[in-house]
Order: sequence, then structure tokens, then C-alpha cells
Amino acid sequence: MMKITEAAQKKVVELKENTGKPIKGLRVRAEAKSPLKVNFQMAFILDGQDEPGDTAVNFEGFDVFIDPSS
Repeated sequence: MMKITEAAQKKVVELKENTGKPIKGLRVRAEAKSPLKVNFQMAFILDGQDEPGDTAVNFEGFDVFIDPSS
């Protein structure tokens, strides 16, 4: 399960609307570098940039796509 605060959701929607591009959603990825270090990445994706195996989580005004290896 993924939780995003209401304030963060509003900010994501605001940023998405201000890009002027056909944003499909937000991609989230976590990559383990070592047992004690994880790199987290977050980026907007355009239509067609979602990948097979992604888990899509719906939020008000946008979807979050979670990388399957995360």
C-alpha cells in the first residue's frame, strides 16, 4: 500500500497541470544499492511510458506507477 498526504497530492496535480505535456502519472522506483542504502526515484511519465509489470495506484488527479523491481 502506498500513502501520499493530501498536501503532496495537491502539489503533484499542480505540477502535472503546469508541465503542458500529456502526463500519464508519476513513476516511483526504489533501487537497493546495499543492505543499508536505497536510492529512491520519482518522475513524471508521459502516455506510453508505463512499463509491463508496473503496479498502478490511483490517487485524486493522477496515477502512481510502481516499478516491479522496487
